[in-house]
Amino acid sequence: MDELDRRLTALLSGPLVLAYPLPPGETEDDWRSASLSAVRALRDQGLANALDSADRPLGASLLGLTSEALSPTLEAEVGRARLVGELVRNVVRPGRINQGLMYTCGVTCVESYLAETSPAEYVRLLAGLMAEAGRVALRNGELLQRNVHLFRWSKREWRRNPVSRLFQAASMAYAYPELVYRDSLDSFQVPGRDTVTGSGDTTGTVGLDIGAFDRFLEGVTGEKWDVLSETQSRFVAWLIEQGLPAPNVPVLSRDGLDIIVRSARAGEATFVTLDTSRISPDCLPPDEDHPITLPHKVRVLSVDPDTRRIMYDDPLDPLEPWLEGVEVRIEDREGRCSMSADGFRSIMLEVSYKPMFWDFETGPKDPSG
Repeated sequence: MDELDRRLTALLSGPLVLAYPLPPGETEDDWRSASLSAVRALRDQGLANALDSADRPLGASLLGLTSEALSPTLEAEVGRARLVGELVRNVVRPGRINQGLMYTCGVTCVESYLAETSPAEYVRLLAGLMAEAGRVALRNGELLQRNVHLFRWSKREWRRNPVSRLFQAASMAYAYPELVYRDSLDSFQVPGRDTVTGSGDTTGTVGLDIGAFDRFLEGVTGEKWDVLSETQSRFVAWLIEQGLPAPNVPVLSRDGLDIIVRSARAGEATFVTLDTSRISPDCLPPDEDHPITLPHKVRVLSVDPDTRRIMYDDPLDPLEPWLEGVEVRIEDREGRCSMSADGFRSIMLEVSYKPMFWDFETGPKDPSG
């Protein structure tokens, strides 16, 4: 750790490339102080010894980033010190990870989940995306590839840092392999279009549907996840109405909240899509060209057993409640929010959960007993 500490401290104490703006409200001295503090936290928390999916220590991956060749574009437009500093800060404080004002809520939820639960794997993936080749194998063996060609900042980046931008753009591209993702437009093009200059028609696709999200989530975690959706529940209801035998599948309105509660009690995450058609736009930063009106993905963190209040991570990191029709409490400035179970249930559209919490033969399962 001594060598890692020395190399990181030397890198982050040096000059910064300031072509890409620092986080809002931070001066160069503020940024450097926060990054060096993160290096100390990395050491104190013993995170450098955490292993990734290839059994390589997190510290070894970070050590490589201090000297190994990076993408020339990243070197010129963001700089090695900024990239490494932001990565270390994300590892020791995953709550600072956010989507900015982009339609990347789903992959942002997974990014913060990965940084929190598998920090060495998170660093391994980012190290691969930053390298000259710009690609790295996921746990399922498929490739995650660098997608950002230019790092020009716009107001839609808001509080999203360049490391998260790199991860999220690559993740969006992976989720829809048949399309081409353009980070500058936050949308997809058909293959063959000019993805650098932006010429060519977009497909109209923004964000991820549940199938694309599931592909990405399973690729990153290397695990199977099951999906419970409003569409699936409507189909089951239709079968019942027709007097046909219905499969033993969970129904969103009946079983969704119970699956979330049992998952939280076992310390497992669920990813939930919320209906955000009723919003309070005055509570979000202005973005007239791309108002946030799509369904919104969040990650459930815990459920209070007494109040049944659901704590979740909102990747927008809102400063005020922005959903209308439900009572939301902003718990901190890093996206931790809470909502009553009834309110949460009323706007749920989809739930991604571990298969251990539902048996398609017998119904609900509770591994914790």
